[in-house]
This record gives sequence, structure tokens and C-alpha cells, in this order.
Amino acid sequence: MDLELKQFLEAMEGRLGSRIDAVEVGLSTKIDAVDAKIDAVDAKVDAVASGLSAKIDAVDAKVDVVASGLSAKIDAVDAKVDAVASGLSAKIDAVDAKVDAVASGLESRLLAEIRASEVRGREYIEAVEASLRDHIESVAAAAKQHTEDVETRLLTEFWKWAKTADARYRQDHAAVLAIDMRLELIEDRLSDLERGKAA
Repeated sequence: MDLELKQFLEAMEGRLGSRIDAVEVGLSTKIDAVDAKIDAVDAKVDAVASGLSAKIDAVDAKVDVVASGLSAKIDAVDAKVDAVASGLSAKIDAVDAKVDAVASGLESRLLAEIRASEVRGREYIEAVEASLRDHIESVAAAAKQHTEDVETRLLTEFWKWAKTADARYRQDHAAVLAIDMRLELIEDRLSDLERGKAA
């Protein structure tokens, strides 16, 4: 049994070795093909890079020309802006002087209006306070009179109710006393009956 197993393992090892050799040969061929393709791609990349470098150099030259032209134009615009700014500065100074004059006039007028408004406001507040005082006093007097009238009416109605309630209480009290007396008589009769039965 061990001999058969050993022969089987040796046969399997031989087969695996031959297969591994075949795979290695195939992989080596494929790797060589991939290397060739990579070399071709490198050559194409180098060609594209050289073409791009030439184009970039041409663009740089054009940019330098455009930048020099723009620099001259920017200098001319700066000169114009400086001239306009100096003119605007003079105009702004004139406008500032006018605004200061108008502002001083408006300030004096506003102060006069504010003082007049304060005087009018004080007079109006004093008039409103006096009117409110009079109104509060009249309302307080009316409320006091109304309270006194309500108290008088309540006391009168309460006295009437108390008078009738007292009469009703006396009638009810007499009825309750009569009922109590009847209950006592009934209790006495019941006691007598119970004693008679017991005897």
C-alpha cells in the first residue's frame, strides 16, 4: 500500500512539475510581449512629450508678446486713472464744502425745530395729565357712589332675606319639635310592646 501511494505521489509530482514548467514558459512569453508593448508606449509618450514641449515653447513666446503689449496698455490706463482721480478729488472737495454748508444750516434748523417740539410736547403732556387727573377723580367719585349704592341695596336685600328666613326657621323648628315628640311616643310604645312580649 505504501509503495502504491509513493508511486502515485511521484507520478503526481512529475505531472505538476511539467505543468509548472509549461506555465512558466507561457508567462515568460506573455511578459515579453507586455514589455514590448510598454516599450512602444514609452516611445509614443516621448514623441508626444517632445511635440508638446515645442508647442508650449511657442505658446510661451506668444504669452510674452501679449504680456508686453498688455503692460503698455495697463500703463496708459494707469495714467488716465491718475488724471481722472485728480479731477475727481477736486470735485469731491468742492462737494464736501457744499455738504458742510448745507449740513450746518440743516443742523441749526433741526435744533430750532427740536426745541419748539419739546415745548409743544411739554404743553401737550401737561394738558393730558390735567385731563387724566380730572377724569380719574370723576371716575373715582362715580365708583364710590356706585359702591355705596350697591352696599345699601345688598344690605336691604339681606335684611329682607334674613327676616323671611327667620320666620321659615321658626316654622321648621316647630315642625321638627312635633316630629321629635311623635318619635319619642312611638319609641315609648315600641318599648312597651317589647316588654309585654317579653313578659
